[in-house]
Amino acid sequence: MLFFNDGILRSLGERESGLWRSDSSNKLMMNKKMKIVLFNTFYYPKLVGGAEISVQLLAEELVRNGHQVYVFTIGKKEEIARINGVIVIRLTSKNISSVYDSRKHGFFATTVWLMLDSMNPLYHFKLSYLLKRIRPDVVHTNNVMGFSPAIWLTIKRLNLPLVHTMRDYYLLCHKCNMFDGNNNCNALCGSCKVTHVAKKWLLDKPDVFVGVSKFTVAKHQENMETRPLSDFKVIYNAVQLPSTKEQEKFHEVLTVGYMGRIAKDKGVEYLVAEIRKLADAVPISSFELLLAGEGPTEYIEYLKEQLKGLNYRFLGKVKPIDFYKEVQLTVVPSVWNEPFGRVVIESLSYGVPVCMAARGGLTELYNERVSWIFNMDDQNGLFPILSNVLRNRSLLNDKAKLAREYAAKFSISENARQYARLYASLNTESGQKPLSVKP
Repeated sequence: MLFFNDGILRSLGERESGLWRSDSSNKLMMNKKMKIVLFNTFYYPKLVGGAEISVQLLAEELVRNGHQVYVFTIGKKEEIARINGVIVIRLTSKNISSVYDSRKHGFFATTVWLMLDSMNPLYHFKLSYLLKRIRPDVVHTNNVMGFSPAIWLTIKRLNLPLVHTMRDYYLLCHKCNMFDGNNNCNALCGSCKVTHVAKKWLLDKPDVFVGVSKFTVAKHQENMETRPLSDFKVIYNAVQLPSTKEQEKFHEVLTVGYMGRIAKDKGVEYLVAEIRKLADAVPISSFELLLAGEGPTEYIEYLKEQLKGLNYRFLGKVKPIDFYKEVQLTVVPSVWNEPFGRVVIESLSYGVPVCMAARGGLTELYNERVSWIFNMDDQNGLFPILSNVLRNRSLLNDKAKLAREYAAKFSISENARQYARLYASLNTESGQKPLSVKP
């Protein structure tokens, strides 16, 4: 069992930084610096999607602002480390298999895993012990798959303010995406209703729910009617703005880029089909498609077959800075209802305009000065936009000049400021006394 022994505490320098200061409420009121605990299924260096990036950016920015930040996450082994000032505590899975296990399991094993994950009490004693030792001013849960929403019971039994950010649809859908393989789900399917029943008994525990878009909040409110509107907030995700401005690109060949998972729900097939239409209307030599990201080998081979004869490159996993240096226009063709759409703001932060599907939270990121939006159900869809950009490059250049300015509204400093204000308001409103724990 993982314990905070004196050796670990000394190695992390926590005694010197006041971990055991008894009056955390006074500390909060005097200098506004807080002790914050974050939860997320994965954490750096294990990056699965945008949630892990968002949580890491938030944690590190809070540290830069003088707060003490702890992150609880699932690991292959139990360990504790300091990463860029953030104290990361990895706990092993307490289900029949780990979230790190990518093997496919049978129906019975999968059902047991999902039901236990919906209401898993097995973390209670360890988390209770660790949280009592840390004595945070606030706890902020994010993706809790692997931990289970049952950790909220432990947190609230310790009388701690609790924020939960909905970065996907896990509370409603055990697949997290409300997507059946071909279409977005307008309501909970049979299996999701079963797992949601277990979770819904815990939905009264968080003091406030944060959505990363208005769309995400609305989707959850439909199934969380017992919580008033005032219990929901919207705080958009943030990006780390590049330190240097991208130079204007004057390529004769239009370079269209896609960055993300190479998967059907991400709309890659739709993008390929629209590129095919473009190839029938303009010279093939006038454009190139770059696809960055990873996916099943057989699916990528299928896409290559569809792109045969066109100018394209599959880049695999690449750093954003390297990708956006080559791209003049980023396409975000998501079929599923993206809760947010990090790649939109990320692309704009590098001065690259975006063409996005009118799905989920993406519509809230659209701004006509820096982007285009298209309806995937429209027969015209993406193709006319790409064709128009090829004929009139000034449209692209005009949007590129304003892109970074728009992206700056989603800075990590602003994101952390909003969360810190929310944390402080909960701590002040609760008026609760610090935990009585022997050091």
